[in-house]
This record gives sequence, C-alpha cells and structure tokens, in this order.
Amino acid sequence: MRQRVRVRPSPSPYNIKIFILKDRPLNIEKTIQEDRQAKITVEYSAAEFEGFKRRAAKKISSNTKIPGFRPGKVPYHVVVNRYGEDAVVQEAFEILVDADYSKILEEAEIEPSGVGSLESVEELNPPKFILYVPLEPEVDLGEYRDIRVDYELEDFDESEVDRYIMGLRRQSATIIPADRPAAEEDLVYFNLSGEFLNPEEDEDATIADKTPQQVVIPSEEEKSDTEWPYAGFARSLLGVRSGDVKELQYTYPEDYQAEDYRGKTAIFTVDVQSVKALELPAFDEDFVQSMGDFETPEDFREAIEQKMREEQEQNYENEYFDKVLTEVTDNAKINYPPQMLEQEEEQILQSIKSRLERQNLDFETVSKVA
Repeated sequence: MRQRVRVRPSPSPYNIKIFILKDRPLNIEKTIQEDRQAKITVEYSAAEFEGFKRRAAKKISSNTKIPGFRPGKVPYHVVVNRYGEDAVVQEAFEILVDADYSKILEEAEIEPSGVGSLESVEELNPPKFILYVPLEPEVDLGEYRDIRVDYELEDFDESEVDRYIMGLRRQSATIIPADRPAAEEDLVYFNLSGEFLNPEEDEDATIADKTPQQVVIPSEEEKSDTEWPYAGFARSLLGVRSGDVKELQYTYPEDYQAEDYRGKTAIFTVDVQSVKALELPAFDEDFVQSMGDFETPEDFREAIEQKMREEQEQNYENEYFDKVLTEVTDNAKINYPPQMLEQEEEQILQSIKSRLERQNLDFETVSKVA
C-alpha cells in the first residue's frame, strides 16, 4: 500500500509538502509560491530510472539501423556502446517527463491553470529536476456586495433627432458656388496648418501641415464638443471668403479628451480655398422613402428617435457596468501566475497580427513605423 509522509507547512508564506511513495522510489516536494506557481522538485531513484533507460534504448534502436539486428531488437548494451550512455540518458529523461508529468501533478495534488515548464535539471542520472506549474488565480473581491453606483440615465434630448436628420439632408445636398462671405449651412474648403506654442523639449509641435479640410458651418445650437481641432472651430469661419487666410489661437482645457493637448495653446492658419452653399433636399415623403421603408416623415422621425433612445440607453448601461466593474476591481485582490499574463499578451499580439494580415499589412513593418 502506498503511504505518504507529509511535512508540516513552515511559518513562511509558502505551503511545503513532501511526498514519499513507498511503492515506487520517487520523491516529490511541492512548494506553493506567492506568485501562484507550484514549484515541484522531483527525484527518481536509480532503479526507477533504469526502466526508462531501457525504453530509451529501444526507441533509439527502432529509429536507426544497426548491422546484425532488427530495428527495436538491439540489446541494451549494444545501443549504449554504439551511441553512448549520455544519448540514452537524455532520451530516457525526455520519455520520463512526457510519461510521468500528469502523474507527478496528481501525486502532488496540483490542479494546473496552464502548461508547466521545466525550470532546471539538478541531476540527470538518476534524474532530479524542478518544474514550475501555474495555478488557478486567487481572487478576493472584498466587500463587493456593499458597492453602490447610482444609475442616472439622462433624459433623451429630442433635438439630437433634428441634428441627425439635418446631417442626412446635408449629405444629399446640392453644392452651389457662393460668391459671398461664408454663412451658416455653408460648406467651406480650406487647408489647415497648426502648431503648439512653446512646445515641450523633444515634442513635435505640429498639429496639421496644410492639411485639406472641409466643414459645414453649423448653427449655434449644433456646436459639438468632439469637433476637430477644437469645439467651435467651424463657426469661427463665419464671414470668410475664398482666398482669405485666417489665424486662430486656442488654448485647450485641462480636461481635454486628448491628453497630449491638455492646457496647451495652439495657433491655426486657415487658408480658404472656396465657399459653397448647400441646397438641402426637403424633408418630405420622397426624401424619407429614399432612406428606407418609410411612408411619411413622421414615421422616419419616430424610427430614428427610437433607435437613438436605445443607443443612448445601451451606451449608458455599458458605461455604468464599467463603473461598477472598476469599483469591484479597485477593491479586489487578484493573484495570478506570470504565465497567465504572458498567455494574454501572446493572444493580443496574435489578434493584432491577424487583423493586419487581413488588411495585407506586415506586423514588423507596422511596428517599426509605430
């Protein structure tokens, strides 16, 4: 009957167990490390390893031709004399690890979270080696049941529907040259140059370099915080004519969405190429029917409003759950093996490479440019 002798855990942060198996001369020592890896030291007896050496010699003889012997039927001493004991021992060790890995984990009472690795070979004949095996992560969520995040979905702004419909009408508008100063609803074509004033050392001050742009000058109610290069830029073009060059200065707020722009002052040069008027299509039955299966403008507007309401609610719920998860993770303690992070990094890298391949791009080239 197999017996086990257990050593009491030491007062260190590790949990050490030693197993001595009487029915087979094999010693296993297990140490659970703080980084959620099991360090397993395995030591075989000479008698135990002898069987693996015999298997190794048979495998070697099966894959080679030795005069006077059939493959796989070569005596052990002949294989050793011909190929050397080191070759037999090396092959035997590989057979041993492949054959006994799962048994070692079972005897050490280890449930791995991934593939283990051979850390070192202390002795080879008979073998004594060290394995590192990743364990399942430990997760302590703390007092997560006490977390409270207010659910505050804002009322839907129905004017967003009007702005959306206006955008569709602009996309279908007829463009007409306008020999006059730019006004609301006009389309302005220009080249934009911009740079930061007093850039930090080693920082590229250029924002745009004669970049072709076009914008529709919106009404004051349509101003957007996401407008580029800054909110209110398009309305600053009111009154420009073809051929005008206009300079604008703007200081980005400290909470601006682009971190590299926060608190910095920039100078922009607008070289106006042309001003065009937009002849908008009427918002009538013909227009909405060209947009899809709609009978009347009212049907179209109702469908758009419903879709926008659903999107607003879905976006808010995504943000809300992100806040809740952030609260949970900020208060949680997670201890995971380093292999888990390495596997995640490898998966992300492979995903990026796959996307680039679908776009006929080479990862090495893109990474050098980046």
